[in-house]
Amino acid sequence: MNKGKKRFGSEKLSGLLELPGGLLGGGAHIELCANRQAIIDGKCTVLEYSDQIVRLNTGSGIIACTGTGLQICNLKNDGVTVIGRIRALTFDQ
Repeated sequence: MNKGKKRFGSEKLSGLLELPGGLLGGGAHIELCANRQAIIDGKCTVLEYSDQIVRLNTGSGIIACTGTGLQICNLKNDGVTVIGRIRALTFDQ
């Protein structure tokens, strides 16, 4: 038996660690550096890629990055980095 041991769900643990909601549950973490770089951490699949749009399927929905001169400069198992002139980020489920 596990006497004295507590188990926490991802949302409760996220609150205890003061992390954004959904971060431990497989949601994407996005960092923007002005309008020139978007770093999307988390597993994702590239659905569409051109110099005007990059669409990514994450565990929690679809992220679309639109702009001009867009490039994927880093594509790893745990994230993607998009550079260029970013005009908008949109989210669909």
